Amino acid sequence: MHEGSAAVRPQEGIADLARDARWELMMMDPGTAEFRSLAVATAARGIVVRSLVPNRTLLAPMAAVDVRRCADRGVRVRAVAVVPAGMVIVDRRSVVVRGDADSAHVVLSDQGSVALSSDLFERVWAEGVPFGRSAPGLTEQQVAAVQLLAAGHTDEAIATRLGVSSRTARRIANTLMARLGARSRFQAGVHAVRMGWLA
Repeated sequence: MHEGSAAVRPQEGIADLARDARWELMMMDPGTAEFRSLAVATAARGIVVRSLVPNRTLLAPMAAVDVRRCADRGVRVRAVAVVPAGMVIVDRRSVVVRGDADSAHVVLSDQGSVALSSDLFERVWAEGVPFGRSAPGLTEQQVAAVQLLAAGHTDEAIATRLGVSSRTARRIANTLMARLGARSRFQAGVHAVRMGWLA
């Protein structure tokens, strides 16, 4: 174990360390309610909280509601394909790496570990999609199509609204479905809402 590191009991590590935050909390949320509750509580104290969440979390209805609650209460949330590890970085001076259900969290406080963890967070953060905004790279036409999919419109109706052929509407819908990991056009709309692309 690194110098300046210590194993702590799971129920104490993350929450206890976060209470010591004075100005910033950076979170890699593996998709747990524990992290989301902590984010809201910390943001309520006026601390800047940034949280990375995996896309799969946003596709679970109750978890998506939790993430929206975090965003509504001041937590800056970005969605990414994969969160590399469950961790919390406090004021860039200490890191808690989350253990699984049967193992303790690990606290790292040596400068090297904190710097590496902070750099990893910033790299993943730069690639994330801000929750509540359209994904980067979507055209205005695609944004409109997502809105129509979310409303349950058929390809034909989408084609009419967008002023394109049914074939083009199908192509746009299929592209969006692939990007959202959806099996149907309607599910693509639902996923877009849950991932914060639409209000």
